[in-house]
Amino acid sequence: MKKAYWNYLPLLLICLAFPLVASAGNGLGIKGSKHDFSGEDWNNGTLQYGGEVCRVCHAPHDRGLDLWRDADVSGLLWNHKMSTAEYSMYSSNSMAGTIEDQPIGRSKLCLSCHDGTVALDAFGDGPNNGNGDMDTALTGRFVIGALKDGSNLDLRGHHPISLQYVDNDKIGTNGGLHDPADQTWYDLSSVALSLEQGRVECHSCHDVHNRVSVPNTQVLRAGIREGQGGAEHASLLCLTCHNK
Repeated sequence: MKKAYWNYLPLLLICLAFPLVASAGNGLGIKGSKHDFSGEDWNNGTLQYGGEVCRVCHAPHDRGLDLWRDADVSGLLWNHKMSTAEYSMYSSNSMAGTIEDQPIGRSKLCLSCHDGTVALDAFGDGPNNGNGDMDTALTGRFVIGALKDGSNLDLRGHHPISLQYVDNDKIGTNGGLHDPADQTWYDLSSVALSLEQGRVECHSCHDVHNRVSVPNTQVLRAGIREGQGGAEHASLLCLTCHNK
């Protein structure tokens, strides 16, 4: 009996250690994250649904049905006003894979706040929604580069979104792309599952419902600097997909 115990001890130790490894890159939930607006002045209880975390983006009983239909997504109960802007999309002679003429799916949801054309408090059906302009509401903390005030809708200086990744011609080639079906993020979730219709979108790199254990990391699915977890984190986000 004692011999059998020692035979199984290494396996037991591996099983006990695995959750620690798997959770090393996990986020810590939306509360306290960049997307927790419950403490913002414009969401302090003066609106019909003020002070809530989730309702800025989601409605629990289909109030946002038409909104998420407009965004070509389902099941998200979207509750925030959509942007009607048109963007200059990324283009490059070296890029493989098709890119949509305009953002699709959940990237449109992200841009409904981050393109600078819609106020953060433009959600639900409260009587005071959408009073502030985006620049004032964001106070420079949640914006995407030159999109800050909504006057520049040029996405060509940002990583492409709505770009085909699955079956991309560069998969497996030297200096190209890894197969997303074979890759995992730092928390061991599948890269393929973070795509939408086989395309790279905003949420492919950003886990929008999590705050990571290291501050100021832009809710990324993996590290980009050594300071986010050691040398193995240097450009880990990029190298998870890019075969360099």
